[in-house]
Amino acid sequence: MIADGLHISSERALDLFYQSHVYEMLVDPRYGLQTMSDTYIYDEFMMELRGQ
Repeated sequence: MIADGLHISSERALDLFYQSHVYEMLVDPRYGLQTMSDTYIYDEFMMELRGQ
């Protein structure tokens, strides 16, 4: 979804995601992001990229 949304390679999309705060929250069970949909996580990631 990230690669398609940003028109970048899958590898670049993964690099961006793994460096994001959203990814940090995803791997930390305190945030509960693991229970959210892919679309929700994508939207949170995109908002982070936009600085919102």
